[in-house]
Amino acid sequence: MIEPKIVKDLTALAILIPEAESFVKPIRDQFDPSSKLGMPAHITILYPFKHPDKIDKNTLSKLTDIFSAITTFEIVFHQTKKFPEVLYLEPTPMISLKALIQAVSQAFPDYLPYEGAHKNSIPHLTIAHHSNIQQLEQIESDFHRNHGYQLPFKSRVNAIHLWKRVNGRWYSMCSFNLLEP
Repeated sequence: MIEPKIVKDLTALAILIPEAESFVKPIRDQFDPSSKLGMPAHITILYPFKHPDKIDKNTLSKLTDIFSAITTFEIVFHQTKKFPEVLYLEPTPMISLKALIQAVSQAFPDYLPYEGAHKNSIPHLTIAHHSNIQQLEQIESDFHRNHGYQLPFKSRVNAIHLWKRVNGRWYSMCSFNLLEP
C-alpha cells in the first residue's frame, strides 16, 4: 500500500469521471495516494497549478473564458495502459483533452503540467501507482478479472473542476462549465 505524502498546498484542474468511481475507487484507495486524500476519479488537465491563496478573480475569469469557449465532448475508456509505475485507463479520442491542456498551458505558461517533467502530457485516469512492475501487472490482471466487463464506458466532459490541496487533503473549489452545443 502506498502511503500519502503531505506536500505543499496547491491546486489542480481536473475532469471528474463519476462513471468510473464505483469500480476504480477501491483500487485507487489502496494504490493511488490522491484518492485517500479526497480526489475522486479524474483526468488531470493541469497539476500543479497555483497556490490556493493565489487563485484570484483574474485567475477565475481567465479560466472561465478558456473553458466557456470549448464545446462539451464525449470520451470513451476502452482499455488500461501503463506508464512506468502507473496503471491507468486511457481516454479516447485524445484530441479534445490535449486541446484543453494546451489552452490552459498557453494561458498560464508559468504552470506546466507535472512541472514540465514530461515532454507531452498524456491524459489518463490513474488506477494505481506501484514501483514494482510485477505487482502493477497483478493489479492490472485483477482489475480486468473483476471489472473488465465494465469496459468500455463513456463519459461526457461538460465541466472542468478546480481542486485545492490544503494540509494534505483535496477539496473542490469550483467548476467551469464548457460550452453546450
